[in-house]
Amino acid sequence: MNISISHSTSFDFEKELYEPIKKSFRLRKHNFFFPEDRVKNTRDVIKSCDIMIADVSYPSTGTGIEIGWASTVNKPIYCIYKKGKEYSFSLKFITENFYEYTEDNLTKVIEQIIRDYKKSCGIEDVLEEDSFEGNILNEIIVDDIND
Repeated sequence: MNISISHSTSFDFEKELYEPIKKSFRLRKHNFFFPEDRVKNTRDVIKSCDIMIADVSYPSTGTGIEIGWASTVNKPIYCIYKKGKEYSFSLKFITENFYEYTEDNLTKVIEQIIRDYKKSCGIEDVLEEDSFEGNILNEIIVDDIND
């Protein structure tokens, strides 16, 4: 899957958002497009992605614009927000998909978003479910190596 990430610059997004995603063994098979890594036009990236995941923990005009672009090309939008943070009520007019996360479960929340998206499209991911136990072990090993 191709996944566009959108977020505010009001927090350490490299450490808190990018690193956990990039280090996750189970998320490795997906292509994530981070705002700071883009070399193409952001609108083109959003059009080419399957979904957008927007961290709406902090107010951001840029994130709002990107969510609007995703909405105009009918891309599914999934909003994530840090536990204890409040997101803008107006986002509820764009999407019903809101997921709370903590530092410890961010990648699990993103995995759930991917499963929910596939389920909404009628895509069965039997192979992923069958290899779940092995992936947990591999992720633990990779995490230990990276630490």
